[in-house]
Amino acid sequence: MSTLRNKSFIQSTYHNLIDDRCTRKMIAIDVDILQIKLEQRKIRFIECKRMGEPMSKGQLIALKELARTTHPTFKARAYILTGNPPYFDNWLEEVGGTNKRVKLNKTQLILWLDFDLEIEDFD
Repeated sequence: MSTLRNKSFIQSTYHNLIDDRCTRKMIAIDVDILQIKLEQRKIRFIECKRMGEPMSKGQLIALKELARTTHPTFKARAYILTGNPPYFDNWLEEVGGTNKRVKLNKTQLILWLDFDLEIEDFD
């Protein structure tokens, strides 16, 4: 039986099917957010976690591979975004690139989500 059914966090029911019936020779994750900013030619893969929620080994491997995605005109990056509602304190970590980890307040988070702030903007 799938351990995913016992988690306290929402999962796609397709994960249960994959876990129960498909090969174990792959990594299957859902990416919480895929952002594409056409004008800036940027793609973001974002895995969102609540404070204290663990990142699985498979998720980390997959995010690192997504960060290596190449596109002829777009720059792809992968991130782990950790926080709890109402999102006053958040942690943003780039995966597979600089591996930089920064703390964001709610205003900074919204600016980052709007592509008006980049992780490089933090010291």
